[in-house]
Order: sequence, then structure tokens, then C-alpha cells
Amino acid sequence: MNACTNEDIIQLLIESDALAEGDEVLVDAPLKQMGIQSLDKFNLFLLVEERHGVQIPDEDFEKLDTVSAIAAYVSEKQAV
Repeated sequence: MNACTNEDIIQLLIESDALAEGDEVLVDAPLKQMGIQSLDKFNLFLLVEERHGVQIPDEDFEKLDTVSAIAAYVSEKQAV
């Protein structure tokens, strides 16, 4: 399986309607700063789990707060 990239996470945010095509995305900015709320984040994680075959435990939910952190986390989980 290919490593998860920032672009993969951005695409999933668009697919989940949390972002619109062309929205500015700062990969190291908190998701909340980009207007992404808890429900959007939950839906994103469901898509990530489905598409990338990883489980994201509830205890990791809060610490995964940026696009880059999510991509790195998923890539690390895939490598195991």
C-alpha cells in the first residue's frame, strides 16, 4: 500500500464535503482553523479507515489535528 500523503487527506476532506475544491489548505494548521468541525473530522477518519485500511482509535482522535499529522499517522500505521 502506498504511503498516505497530505494530498490524499485533502482529497478525502473534499470528498466528505468538509472542504471545497480550491479552498486554501495549510497542512500544518489546526483543522479547526480551516473551519473543520468535530463531525467533519469524524467523517474524515471514517473515510481514512475505509480507504487506507487503518484503524484510528478514539484516544488518537484529538492529537490528529492537522492534515500533515493525519497523513504521517496513517503512513506509520500502514508500515506496520
